[in-house]
Amino acid sequence: MAAKLKEGQTITKKAGTIGFMAPEIVLDEPSDFKADVWSLGVVLFALISSAVPFSGKTRDSTADLIVSQELVFKQSVWQTVSEDCKDLVSKMLVKEPSKRLTAEQVLAHPWFSETN
Repeated sequence: MAAKLKEGQTITKKAGTIGFMAPEIVLDEPSDFKADVWSLGVVLFALISSAVPFSGKTRDSTADLIVSQELVFKQSVWQTVSEDCKDLVSKMLVKEPSKRLTAEQVLAHPWFSETN
C-alpha cells in the first residue's frame, strides 16, 4: 500500500484503514507526503488517548467525520498532555493539506525538544 513519491509527485489511489486516511484521500483527491503527516498525527493521537480522533459507527460515517468534524481533545488524558504536544497533533491534523505541517516541520516542532 506504499508508494515512493518524488518531490511534487502525487498519488490518486485509495488504500488503508479509513480512520487513518487524510481528508484528501477520503475525498479521492490527489495526495502527497502531507497525507502521511495526517496519518502519523492520527497515530500520535491514538498512542496518547487510545482512540482515533475521528471515529463513526460505520466506514461512511467515519469518512464524513474525517472530512467535516473539527479536531477535539475530549478524552480526559488530554488534560495531562503538554500544550506543545496538543499543538503538534492539531497542526498535523489540519484538514487542508496546504496548511498542514510538512514532515520537516513536524521534526522541528518544539515538542520534540521538550525536556520534561
